[in-house]
Amino acid sequence: SVGALPTKWTLRALGFTTMAIIAALVASLRIALLGWVAEYQIESFDFYHTYLMEVLTLFICVSLFAGWARFLQKII
Repeated sequence: SVGALPTKWTLRALGFTTMAIIAALVASLRIALLGWVAEYQIESFDFYHTYLMEVLTLFICVSLFAGWARFLQKII
């Protein structure tokens, strides 16, 4: 969580807000992509839902956290 990083409360609030917005966008994109797969490639839906989207979502989350930590290092 972005709250675990040692920084000012204002930056923590900014981090929580930013990450909440990005998480909502990633979740919406994931639902849209899975909807498209369900509509046009139903035979591969299990693979996309169980494996591919899980890995991509985890990669995005870890990348965002690392980017936020790097951002905080530069401004502090």
